[in-house]
Amino acid sequence: METGNISVLDFNQFINPIWQSGKPIEDNEKESASDFDEINTQIKINGDDKPVTEFDPVSNFLQSQVYDITIPKKWEIDGILSPTIICKEETARIVTKLYKNYKIIPLRVSATIEEGTFLKYKDYNSAKELSIEIYNDLDIAAIITQNNRIIRTIDIIDENFEEVIKIFQTK
Repeated sequence: METGNISVLDFNQFINPIWQSGKPIEDNEKESASDFDEINTQIKINGDDKPVTEFDPVSNFLQSQVYDITIPKKWEIDGILSPTIICKEETARIVTKLYKNYKIIPLRVSATIEEGTFLKYKDYNSAKELSIEIYNDLDIAAIITQNNRIIRTIDIIDENFEEVIKIFQTK
């Protein structure tokens, strides 16, 4: 995920495409549909034109939750490290992948005392819970429980969540 500084002026093209094009506004003048589409499919981030291909507010929200993860001050005092930016990027990729591929949204997104990030999902129909930890070294582990009983623990290799999701979603 690429981040950057976006100013209010960068959004003027979406608010008033005629003004952004530098043309005078006249009642009789209409821009062609292709001009309008071209104007509205580009956004400037750090001076680069990037095509806007998709706006998914749920994915954006989930990713923002990941990037906002912090650890409690007590953990810092005890020498526990915060999730690294690389760990957060991996977590953001995973949370988006799970949402898009399996339509699941975590109940909890937080730091873990084992120095990484934590995602918790719940299936209310089966009372199963799926907990996923992504560590700062980018190892990934998952645990599936039901009524506080461990059903399965799995090390995730190459971001392959199919087995985990199959067990989690089976009634």
